[in-house]
Amino acid sequence: MDRTSNLFTYDDPNLLGSHGRLGLAYSDNSDGSMKQLALERPFYSLDTRWALGVQATLDDRVDPLYSRGHVFDRFQHQQDVFGVYAGFSPGLENRSTHRWLAGFSVERDRFSPAAGYDAPTLLPGDRTLAYPWIGYEYLQDAFFTERDLDRIQRTEDVNVGRQLHLRLGYSSTAWGGTLNSFVTDIGAGIGWRPNPRQLILTSLQGGGRFGNGGTENLLIGGSVRYYLRDFGDNLFYAAIGGDVSHELDPERQLLLGGDTGLRGYPLRYLQGDHRVLLTLEQRFFSGRELFHLVHFGAAAFFDAGSAWFEDGDGKVAADRKLLKDIGLGLRIGSSRSSRGSMIHLDLAFPLDGDPSIKRMQWLVSTSDTF
Repeated sequence: MDRTSNLFTYDDPNLLGSHGRLGLAYSDNSDGSMKQLALERPFYSLDTRWALGVQATLDDRVDPLYSRGHVFDRFQHQQDVFGVYAGFSPGLENRSTHRWLAGFSVERDRFSPAAGYDAPTLLPGDRTLAYPWIGYEYLQDAFFTERDLDRIQRTEDVNVGRQLHLRLGYSSTAWGGTLNSFVTDIGAGIGWRPNPRQLILTSLQGGGRFGNGGTENLLIGGSVRYYLRDFGDNLFYAAIGGDVSHELDPERQLLLGGDTGLRGYPLRYLQGDHRVLLTLEQRFFSGRELFHLVHFGAAAFFDAGSAWFEDGDGKVAADRKLLKDIGLGLRIGSSRSSRGSMIHLDLAFPLDGDPSIKRMQWLVSTSDTF
């Protein structure tokens, strides 16, 4: 949902000189508000032996649903999330660490017609998930540092070691939930560095609910990213990723468009339960700093992707089509920002699509990566 916001955040990673962390956020939005609190002592290093925390988020917003980049439905969505957790670890052993976690989470979603808009044609039902959970994390220490990879003139920590996290919970009416179902979250990653000028990173993630109602809100995705130093210390980047969903909650959509990597097409242009995206990008970095404030970078890119639905028999819908674009981009990175965020200015040209699509797309956005 496009909105205007006045945002205040506070983050203290060394609370009172300790390894505790306090995070606060408040956002006054054009369609609601968001409040967030995190008070925790996290796993702050690979050798950390224990962790403890509490987190809460209160979010009131208008959720839109899209078709071909246009909103066709809206409703008010109040989302309250509360959680506590604790974890322990034997620490770093043989260049790897194992972590065991347990906690309790409450996720409450309430829906109503949005004031000032037409009544929604499909209003999701309220639901509450309340569940204890257990989790496991594995991290292999194979870190090294790079510069001018996904950021401009920033030192980046990269891990090519094996990484894994698993979480399993069970929501029940006995604990205040409205659903009786297992709640899962998984993720894995590994990298490979053939030589100092090449890097390959892979990742896989997924989650969903499983209960008497079958499989719900399932989303599984993965990606492969390839980096190659060329033209001196500039960079060729290639990535391919895909997602598959099943019975997503009504307020969630699997979308693809200018805001999700298919830069030659309108925002949120395609929708489906399957999605694939290929990105080829030649990145250029400049070591010059302008006015001691900003660094510049540039990119030439090619994107190809699609999102589509499959029918109940697993057959691909007839309107599936691979869309492609080419373009040029300018990156402006703040040398005074602690996050290293960047402004993206992209000019893209669609190579496919219907006549209603403008033959030139301008995109202005901010991102933490190139």
